[in-house]
Amino acid sequence: TTRLLAQANLSHSRLSKFLENLTGSGLINKIEYDGKNTFVITPKGRQYLEDYMKFSNVAGAFGLEL
Repeated sequence: TTRLLAQANLSHSRLSKFLENLTGSGLINKIEYDGKNTFVITPKGRQYLEDYMKFSNVAGAFGLEL
């Protein structure tokens, strides 16, 4: 989570809440190894991102921003 905190520019409590929501929704998985947490995107998460990008492109074609 340390690297995520730096890249996302979020507080620890806020990042923890986001990660909890994403894991609870099945969009990412948390893997603990050697005392460190790693988060990986699930197939469901990949599908969500693909669908979001498609929707974003359609919205952009109509001049809408997400």
